[in-house]
Amino acid sequence: MSATRVRLSQLPRTVDLTIYAGDDFSMTLTVTEADGSPVDFSDASIWAQVRRRPDSPEVLGEFDVSAEEATILLRLSSELTARLPSRCVYDCEWMNRALTLIAGGILIRPEVTRDDG
Repeated sequence: MSATRVRLSQLPRTVDLTIYAGDDFSMTLTVTEADGSPVDFSDASIWAQVRRRPDSPEVLGEFDVSAEEATILLRLSSELTARLPSRCVYDCEWMNRALTLIAGGILIRPEVTRDDG
């Protein structure tokens, strides 16, 4: 009789982003409880940071975060996207529940039209 392997995992949803350098970026997340009911973010503390690698000590930037009812709006300014490296990573954490909602890589595409001085 052989043992049955079971693997359990609780990882955030992977959402990779491709962003055009120097452009504003925003995305909206709608979050529900396991039973499908909407999450109440009225007193939520949500953070989302960008780093070169997950283990990098330096924060390259932070998303502007606003949360209302079951919706989270994440924004990066054009100034930030202009200075991010071509590849980096991010995640978005719901601090009240110690839960990472999404995580992934960011690919920055270089802009063409710019003021070179």
